[in-house]
Amino acid sequence: MSSDGRPSLPPLEKLRRAALRQKRRVDELDALLKTEGDDADEIAQRKGPGARPKSRSERREYEQAKLDFVLKEIVEQEKLEGVEHVPLDNLSIPASASASPVGRPPKDELSILDRKLALAKRTLEQTMDEWDRLGVEKPEPISTTQKGKRRGRKPKPFPDRVKALLEEILSTKAQLSQLESELDGLGTLQRRRKLLRDEARELRKLKQTGEHQGDDVSLIQRDVESTEKDIQSLSHKIKAEEMRLLYGNEPSDEVEVIRYLPPISSGLKAHKELESLINRAQDRLCGVDIRIGDNIFVQVKSSAEAAESECKTVAEIDSVSEEDVLKLKDKIDIQQRYLELLKQKKAIQDEITRLEQELKEGN
Repeated sequence: MSSDGRPSLPPLEKLRRAALRQKRRVDELDALLKTEGDDADEIAQRKGPGARPKSRSERREYEQAKLDFVLKEIVEQEKLEGVEHVPLDNLSIPASASASPVGRPPKDELSILDRKLALAKRTLEQTMDEWDRLGVEKPEPISTTQKGKRRGRKPKPFPDRVKALLEEILSTKAQLSQLESELDGLGTLQRRRKLLRDEARELRKLKQTGEHQGDDVSLIQRDVESTEKDIQSLSHKIKAEEMRLLYGNEPSDEVEVIRYLPPISSGLKAHKELESLINRAQDRLCGVDIRIGDNIFVQVKSSAEAAESECKTVAEIDSVSEEDVLKLKDKIDIQQRYLELLKQKKAIQDEITRLEQELKEGN
């Protein structure tokens, strides 16, 4: 009589898989700490009943302790079975981990920032709509007692809410741009494909829920099909680049297209909607200083003021002397030469790193 279910795993294999899963949890918390920072101070300031949640740093220490315990058990089991120790970084998937790619992909800095940006965007949309609906900057309390007293905290004025959300969106966008600029050719392709997949998912959801606000369903379906074609085309390019990196092949036509790709978020519906929302919020906050990151402040201008500023710039250019133009041209030439040398320096450093790795593997 055969037993149901999956055959039992060997003890060592079971421990190795557990270690890989635990390593993934630690890596995700590392990415979260690097992106969001620790929240220990925020948790300490909370008042009211109930136990306080663990901070990110405390959760990271807890998960690392569990990983260290599993790694210790692996070493003991390897000695017991008389096999050579295999470092955790050398364990491969699926041979030493989950046999099927089921579940969500592991979180990294980009995915954490993507989620943060999406939540801030949705909250800003809701706040702007509520502001437009009520038509006042200071909303009334949502709930009051029988005697007319306010329940809970005093509602935050809409300008303050919009300002805080706009700062969060612009800061998150700056972080995403910085991380995307550090991606190599393959990483850029994979990032673009991920965003296109998100776009296709949102378009399909829009079509199914019927919340397309007068848009023709056939047009939405056309956008879905076009996006899926782009995803398929990118998948071919990614496969070609992976094979080139793996086997050292000469760049194919698919790979050559990489350097002519548009910006990562170019043409995406979500990107256009976000830019439109930012402009809408900026028009409401005309003249307000917006903080981006740690030390950068930008004074928000309305669309009309921005257009007027551009006109002034054109007028100033007309009054510039020829000598000033030549000085500006020399400065631009120096900057361009500096950027070219930086690119050459990076290429040389990458080649040195590659050669050092080959020497280590040869030894």
